[in-house]
Amino acid sequence: MGRVAKLRLFERSRSLEFDQSPPEAVEEAAERAGSGDRHPPGVLPPPRPRDVTDQDVCGCVGTVTVRIAGGEVPGEVQVFVRGTWELFIAYALEPTELGAQVRVDASRGHRAVDVTWTGHGNPSGAR
Repeated sequence: MGRVAKLRLFERSRSLEFDQSPPEAVEEAAERAGSGDRHPPGVLPPPRPRDVTDQDVCGCVGTVTVRIAGGEVPGEVQVFVRGTWELFIAYALEPTELGAQVRVDASRGHRAVDVTWTGHGNPSGAR
């Protein structure tokens, strides 16, 4: 590409205007265009909400690998899910010691879970 062609391309790119309209205006423009889910050129669709919770891990049984202090102080559990062992940040209402067996009750998203002691293993470190 020659120097003149590059200069013309640069000038043309500087003259483009991108629509910064709010989502309502984007939806109205899409309806007028009759395009259904598509958006007019140069306009990004509004972001879609994402579900970050991991429902596959709920109900699985795992082992505490880092002591869970209880409340909002997390520990860590190793859970067999999706055919492999995975580590999760774990929260529990009661303190739970290393080696205790726990059940995952809920996912908080971003690899964090709520767990309860299953009655097996060592929940409080007593021997």
